[in-house]
Amino acid sequence: MTKEQDFFTTLDKLVMSKNNVRADDESPVDTLAASLLNHGQISALVVEPDGKRYGVVAGGRRYRAFRDLLKRKLITKDFPIKVMFRRQGIDAAEISLAENVERKQMHPAEEAEIFRRLIEEEQASRDQLAERFGVPLHHINRRLKLAKVAPQIIAAYKGGELTLMQTEAFAITDDHQRQVDYFERSQDWNLRPDLIRKALTDSAASLDGSNIAKFVGRADYESAGGEIVTDLFNEDVFFKDNALLTRLAEEKLDRAAKAVARQEGWKWGLACLDYDYRVMERFGNIHGELVPVETPEALELKGKQDELNAQIDAQERALAAPYTNDDGEFLSDEAEEAYSMVYENDEKLSELYDERDTIAQLIGRAATIRRYKPDEIALAGIVCTIGHDGSVEVRRGLVEPEDKPRLAELQERARIRNNIIADRQTAGEEEAADSGSAEAPDESEITAEIERRKAERAATEEAEKEQQRELTADLSQALLGSLSLARTAALRATLADNQDVALRFGAYEFALHMRTAPMREHCPITEMHIGTSHLGEQAESLAGRAYEAHVERLRGGLPCDEQALWDTLMDASTDEIMDIIAVGVAGTIDAHTPQIDTFARSRKKWADNLADRLNLDMREWWTADAAFFGRVSKGVLVNAMAEAAPEITGIQNPQKRDIALAALAKLPKKELVDKAAEAMSGSGWLPAPLRTPKLESQVATAASLPAANEEAA
Repeated sequence: MTKEQDFFTTLDKLVMSKNNVRADDESPVDTLAASLLNHGQISALVVEPDGKRYGVVAGGRRYRAFRDLLKRKLITKDFPIKVMFRRQGIDAAEISLAENVERKQMHPAEEAEIFRRLIEEEQASRDQLAERFGVPLHHINRRLKLAKVAPQIIAAYKGGELTLMQTEAFAITDDHQRQVDYFERSQDWNLRPDLIRKALTDSAASLDGSNIAKFVGRADYESAGGEIVTDLFNEDVFFKDNALLTRLAEEKLDRAAKAVARQEGWKWGLACLDYDYRVMERFGNIHGELVPVETPEALELKGKQDELNAQIDAQERALAAPYTNDDGEFLSDEAEEAYSMVYENDEKLSELYDERDTIAQLIGRAATIRRYKPDEIALAGIVCTIGHDGSVEVRRGLVEPEDKPRLAELQERARIRNNIIADRQTAGEEEAADSGSAEAPDESEITAEIERRKAERAATEEAEKEQQRELTADLSQALLGSLSLARTAALRATLADNQDVALRFGAYEFALHMRTAPMREHCPITEMHIGTSHLGEQAESLAGRAYEAHVERLRGGLPCDEQALWDTLMDASTDEIMDIIAVGVAGTIDAHTPQIDTFARSRKKWADNLADRLNLDMREWWTADAAFFGRVSKGVLVNAMAEAAPEITGIQNPQKRDIALAALAKLPKKELVDKAAEAMSGSGWLPAPLRTPKLESQVATAASLPAANEEAA
């Protein structure tokens, strides 16, 4: 037996080699174990002598899968395992790395360490590594960047505290101490890749242009040992040590956040140098109630406003005097035109108006505050950021993800309490109902109603999950994504022809926007934004082309110039406007679910709602063909044929069903695909994810009527 030939040994003679780069891997192997049990071992494990046993160099997950089968008593310890010795002259760790690159993707940090060692110990070039492992050169370069990162940060990356992009950002400098110092004092929102690079580079910050520099101030920066650079030409001042400036800003802002939280009673106070909407999305919000207040600041501002109004009146009278008589009437039309020119170009008057507008805005802020309930304040916190002028800006009423359930419960209790009081007032259970003094419910009543609602929601959620499991059984994730894309195209094409549903769907979407006020890109005078996702592989499908035909039809009649388009739409008929709205709303539909998760279930639910309303029949837009059948398992094929073409496949006879199914399952995959494509041509069969619930229910009801009539007879 040569060193490269396969041979068999038993499971009890195998151990994990110390040279296996996945020796500490604890990822699940359930799926792999099932595959080995049902389909057998396809490729040999690579081993090396290890005392009286063999150490597994490559194939560690398969070895762990066999151990899992042994633990579950599905195989015995003398189960035969196919193995082969590693080739002489090739490093064991390199074989393990190659095995994992080819199979389950190795953690980037592990790849970086192996690549670094091969370069240092074997003097291999990056080009040689790319060729040996069959990966692009930029993949080698990106992994080797990680070798410049401090071990503490690599450990945080492996532990899931950092992303790959965040970890790579630390490689902007080779100074491990600077990397670790920044990482240890940072919080989630300071660990954006751009902020990491900015903090670890020596780019100078301008006192005039940097809000962080304004916030820290020159005196505190210099007191901390920071170096100042002055431009002799424009007298601008630069803070040279950006890392020091950032640290001082973080410390000062952190003190401010904790002080505000302590003074106002919030649960926590956090500092965030740059306001990032992506970061803020993690928080829930307590909006509080806007209430008017008579603060000293507001009274002082109102006094300034009165003074400005008096100055504006005096300036307007002074400007008008040469053109009016004692009664304030213009001397002539020419005099009125002349005054208008003077009025519009008077700089002093313009400055007074601007100052008055600013004062009015300040009064609006000073004369109203947001009032929060004490039990909500106890759950929420504040985030302090730095404004453009270097001042501290406070965002109040933010709720951490772990506190959202408790907040939701508090708010739900308040809603239930108000609903019970309203019901009692309506029912006349309280004599003073008209005065709004109906008896408030006790806490036990509210708790009972909450529990009832929880049980109802849990039952609904479980039913939806079960339905999702049934719909996605035996179909790959990639195929489910493809089917959902096909349904998206069909929904768009059908919705574009149904103005009534499109208008109602659009109204629902606009109503949601009104309720949640999302942040979006928009036209300068509107918050509305319409987006259209690409249909990918379905762009050239029957439904994709049908929708595009609607778009082209409208596009041909719409002017390119914005003003001309405005004028055209303002004069268009209601039918023409409805046509545009229907096609536009249809283009926003995106029921694509590339992966199965909670979001996918939510999309499926609302796609079903829309499909029901449209009476969408996917048989008009999609047909199961050989390409589809080639992507599903033989089990799915057999079940589909049994459902759609029993008279052709011989499965209509219940007594012969099992025999017929077994015979079909034994056919080679290609032969079964061809047979299915031929047998089911024109049958109108649809996989479960493409079926419209309402239509399926109607079909099931219709199918049950003949049987019911026969029983009645």
